[in-house]
Amino acid sequence: MPEEPPAWLRKQPRQQRAIDRVEALLDTAEATFGELGYDNTTTNLIADRAGIPVATLYRWFPDKAAMAEGLAARYLNRLADSYAVLIVEAPPRSGLLRRAVHDLARLVKESPALPAIVAAATSSAGGALRETLHGGVALTIRSLVPTVADSDLERIADMLTTITIAVLGSTMYLEGAEYDAAVDEFSNLVVAWMTARFPPEGDPIWDLVDPLVTPLAPSPPEFRRHDVAEPEAGAS
Repeated sequence: MPEEPPAWLRKQPRQQRAIDRVEALLDTAEATFGELGYDNTTTNLIADRAGIPVATLYRWFPDKAAMAEGLAARYLNRLADSYAVLIVEAPPRSGLLRRAVHDLARLVKESPALPAIVAAATSSAGGALRETLHGGVALTIRSLVPTVADSDLERIADMLTTITIAVLGSTMYLEGAEYDAAVDEFSNLVVAWMTARFPPEGDPIWDLVDPLVTPLAPSPPEFRRHDVAEPEAGAS
């Protein structure tokens, strides 16, 4: 039986030329969404930038929402691969939190339409991406602080997901030392916040009546010793 196309494609491309055309159209949509935002992009504009009649675009994609779905499929695969390497395959713990931030920053930089699609209230693709990002953030926090309550975990993961999309979306067009410094600063912010909210047992903050930052749950000893430290040489 012929292979069924994904829901976001009108038909399955079979020849290499057609496959390349679909990928090129998605690349053009990605650049346009990233530059102008999802709501300000039209299929006519994508077709114009791709140098084709809009009828050719419609041969493959019914609308721009379908193109966002196609890009979301790309990004979801990248996210799954990133989380598998970071968490599931249990790499060295050294600098786990910082590596999580830097890995996500690299993924966003390689996926320029991701922030725009997630931010678009009218895009169902954005909801799927945000849910996956949220799940990865929650999984990372749970692996670092196993004792965190479910309700606290959901709230923190939701907040960190929102902040991460906004911050990394604003830094992805920076280059070189400026980009590295911005990602490092965001990494410092996340580490400072996590260490304040999850101090170890015995930390004096647990005895304070009105601490500047209220702790949520005690972190295991390796949290500060390994997870939030700078990664050891050779750790990716």
